[in-house]
Amino acid sequence: MRLNTVIERGCRLEKHRGGKPPPRPTLKRLRSNSGEEFECEHLLLATGAQARKLDGRGNDVDNVFYLRSLKDSGTIRSRSAGAKAAVIIGGGFIGMEVASVLAQKNIQTTLVIREDRVWSRVFTPVMSAFFEQYYTARGVRIVKQARVAALEGKDTVQAVLLGDNEKLSCDLVVVGVGAVPVTELLEKTVIALDDGIVVNEYLETSRTGIYAAGDSQIILIPSSENGGGLSIGTMLFLKVSIGRGWFSEDGNRLCDCRP
Repeated sequence: MRLNTVIERGCRLEKHRGGKPPPRPTLKRLRSNSGEEFECEHLLLATGAQARKLDGRGNDVDNVFYLRSLKDSGTIRSRSAGAKAAVIIGGGFIGMEVASVLAQKNIQTTLVIREDRVWSRVFTPVMSAFFEQYYTARGVRIVKQARVAALEGKDTVQAVLLGDNEKLSCDLVVVGVGAVPVTELLEKTVIALDDGIVVNEYLETSRTGIYAAGDSQIILIPSSENGGGLSIGTMLFLKVSIGRGWFSEDGNRLCDCRP
């Protein structure tokens, strides 16, 4: 069963009358694609996110994987059993962890990142240097400030071609270049979206009584002058695991976590 719209007092959220938004009701209703309706006083949106796909030529070749679920993990583990060389694209948490695991399996592993250091949007330079040394000591080669131009291979991936024409031979590729929030359900409603579902310090959306949590939401940190109750440190803790983004007190993005 799939929910195909969010309804308030029988009116879809995107519908306004007379150019004014409808009154804020205490009762919300959801309607599924089968026509079944569910009533609630408070609604939590936790639609999650999906892996951001790599743009470019060769994405349809075999042995190119994205890690977003337990099933993905099992598939990568199974395919890596016979791999000799792997390329990991993306220097975030997923990329670093996968590179570490594959290197421990005695697979020649190369980590390709666009930045000048690993996880630069979160780590300080000292922390990045520590982890780079940690992974390098375990056999991971790190290629920095690199752009992937194409994946090469007739049926199964055979190489990753970089923007400077360097070619990295491999028989396994894992891509970890961020996540895209799942917000299709809300795109035609009045709930505010900005690369995710916008919420305040209480995780409440632009509609009273409707909240969002998890990978689908973006947190706006309120100004301390306005009595905001959560610190930036707390917000970093909430958002760091998905590597997407958070905002400062004035509403500006502290970290643009797009790949």
